[in-house]
Amino acid sequence: SIMILVLVTLLLCYIIDSIVNLFKEFLIVDMSQRVVRNLRNSIFEKLQNLSISYFDSKEKGDLMSRISNDVDNISSGISSSIVQIITSTITILGTLIMMYILSPILTLISIITMPLIIILSKTIAKRSKKYFKSQQLELGRLNSHIEEDVRNINIVKSFNYEESAILKFDEINNNLFKAALKAQVYSSLLMPMMNVITNVAFTTISIVGSYLSIKNLITIGTIATFLSYTKQFTRPLNELANLFNTFQISIVGCERIFEILDEKKHIMKDIGTINASGIKGNIQFKNVYFKYENGKNVLNNVNLTIEHGTSNAIIGTTGSGKTTIINLINRLYEDYEGSILLDNIEIKEYGKQSFLDAFSVVSQDIYLFKGTILENIRYSKLNASKEEIIEACKIANAHEFIKNLKNKYDTYINEGGDNLSIGQKQLISIARAILKNTDILILDEATSSIDTNTERKVQDAIKNIMKNRTSIIIAHRLSTIKYCDNIIVVDKGKIIESGSHKELMQNKGIYYDSILATIDKT
Repeated sequence: SIMILVLVTLLLCYIIDSIVNLFKEFLIVDMSQRVVRNLRNSIFEKLQNLSISYFDSKEKGDLMSRISNDVDNISSGISSSIVQIITSTITILGTLIMMYILSPILTLISIITMPLIIILSKTIAKRSKKYFKSQQLELGRLNSHIEEDVRNINIVKSFNYEESAILKFDEINNNLFKAALKAQVYSSLLMPMMNVITNVAFTTISIVGSYLSIKNLITIGTIATFLSYTKQFTRPLNELANLFNTFQISIVGCERIFEILDEKKHIMKDIGTINASGIKGNIQFKNVYFKYENGKNVLNNVNLTIEHGTSNAIIGTTGSGKTTIINLINRLYEDYEGSILLDNIEIKEYGKQSFLDAFSVVSQDIYLFKGTILENIRYSKLNASKEEIIEACKIANAHEFIKNLKNKYDTYINEGGDNLSIGQKQLISIARAILKNTDILILDEATSSIDTNTERKVQDAIKNIMKNRTSIIIAHRLSTIKYCDNIIVVDKGKIIESGSHKELMQNKGIYYDSILATIDKT
């Protein structure tokens, strides 16, 4: 009966131990994954609140690497270190107490190794951290190259650029290999060097213990017991030092993540309180200067007036500042000098949400999200009914091609809309703007990728939606701009002249001599 009781007790102990270990693993995994989830949420939310100028200076692949790889490194560091730190600390303290009870003198010799190990681990960790940081930077560059290559794969193949892309990838990948190798080599140096220190300490304890034994100050049994505790003391100490060294990649990940979370310079500040609903749409630029970060002025003392309900074309050569004017009106950049007024109120004084709700934008760079055509058009008005969406598509002349698709409005669009033609994507983008039905309409090269037949249909649609709205158009085609109420000519960041097509042709200025020559005559 005693044997059965012992066996049952052992079995219960094993079961309890297994349950405790399972619970421990669950807690660690749960905590590390919660940290990962919260970090990713915080980073993504911060990115959404950073200005466009921040992204102008960053590589997309590097940002993706931070939100994925760096966060994963932190998760791995947490899950592998928590239990190790707790158990090692308890073991070190417990064995120190037992060692002190056995022999204070030999304990002092053992403790001497601690500062040596700390100094050694900090020295190696400092060097390995440098290469871990270089490794993560190169990984970001690699992700950027992959993202750029895949996104522009049609251009790569059209220009027979595959070999050059491979060579570039190989160069970055080789740099990543070198940085990772150096980081791992420096990390691996710690344990052999620590073993030397602990072996020297072990030998010293044996020699001193033998001397004390000869002097009858300690017994052989005590020395043997002490040496056993010494091994239990140095093992977790070495593990902690090695953990601190390998944890450097997690520290690097933390630093790279908090570079984003601590970013203050490029935060979009919504200090406005005025509601923009019901605005008329009178826009004024007064002595506006603007430059991109670390660059020269793109706009120089710009003064212009866009009146409510008028159609306005902004034209000029590449790099003249046309799109910059649009971006400032749309508050994508807010660090300008001078004043930009909407209905005689500085645009920064409007609440950001209500201000942007007053604008519809059709950009030159069309981007469609993964999802159905219906979902993509509804992006501009989330509560829109299917009937409203169909009506918007009819006005934009997109309904005709959509209804001929197999799944019609439920047709799934791949990432970037690769399964649609450029013209079809542009029509969906215009339908999205029509659905929003705002007071101000901005068209940035909205018809640049549409064939002539489709353009005529779109021109009619645009004329319809421009009625009683403030419309701003960037275009090169004469057929798009000649019927606008006001044409603004921009050159080298300055307004050169403005007026109707007829007036500018009569003036025979830069519009007549230079800009008109570059416009497609239809």
